[in-house]
Amino acid sequence: MESTPNNFSISLQHSFKDCILPRIFVKYQNEDICFLIDTGCNSSIIDNVLYNNKCENKDDLTESSFLTSNGSITTNVTAVPVNFVFEGKEYNIRMKAKSMEFINDSLEEFSLYFHGILGIDFLAANGWIIDFETQTLSSRAECDFDFSDKTSFNFDMLIGLNSSINVPVIPIYFGEDLICSIIDTGADCCCFDKRIQETFADSFIVLNSKEKLHGLGGSFVSEKAISKFQIEGHPYQHSAVLNNNSSLFDSLNIGDSLAIYGIIGCDFFHKHKWIIDFSCFTVYAMKI
Repeated sequence: MESTPNNFSISLQHSFKDCILPRIFVKYQNEDICFLIDTGCNSSIIDNVLYNNKCENKDDLTESSFLTSNGSITTNVTAVPVNFVFEGKEYNIRMKAKSMEFINDSLEEFSLYFHGILGIDFLAANGWIIDFETQTLSSRAECDFDFSDKTSFNFDMLIGLNSSINVPVIPIYFGEDLICSIIDTGADCCCFDKRIQETFADSFIVLNSKEKLHGLGGSFVSEKAISKFQIEGHPYQHSAVLNNNSSLFDSLNIGDSLAIYGIIGCDFFHKHKWIIDFSCFTVYAMKI
């Protein structure tokens, strides 16, 4: 198939009606399949059962690993060549072949099923833009921003443990103290290490309720709190889940120069109308 220019703009409104996680449908081997757009996973993934059933050429296989924002590093995963079509363009990429049960089980209550994940490797290589204000996904050539009421800041692509591909992180401040959080469209809400809440007690209001976080590593129920922090000098107040599993964030911080103790999820991006631009690694946000 002849490749067409990578210019497109599509609505995600239908996607967001059922679940706040961004997803798209692509054509793979003449079948429509669903991909989660996940900035918290450094590699793209395709369901191994689907791939084994559809793929005719299984000679070009390599062993690899990938990192997710829940701190898990999966090793000895087969990297496979995948061709799919989206908005008239054919993409030829390498994806990790892995069972998608680990996320589909956690999203069962939404009646959703994902056949794969488009991760940071794909988003950065193609410069896609996720616009939570207009609820659209677009290429740089087709985006139509009004910057008059926006502030912008760059995010870093921090190299994850044992990984050659990066994950996007932003510095956030609790008072004068800095931590880093992952920009994670694969998580439906924000999450902080419980130890951060204990250290910066004045920046959290712990609520008498629990909340479930859905994401790439499954789902868990934990304490809910209102967190108060700053990004680029702009104050935010937002609900978050407090994670008691310290190994989740500890595994992300081994060997890295910045301390990652938080995940910024989709509920935050929707509320504050963030535009995440992978063509120039920039976030555009409402002025506060």
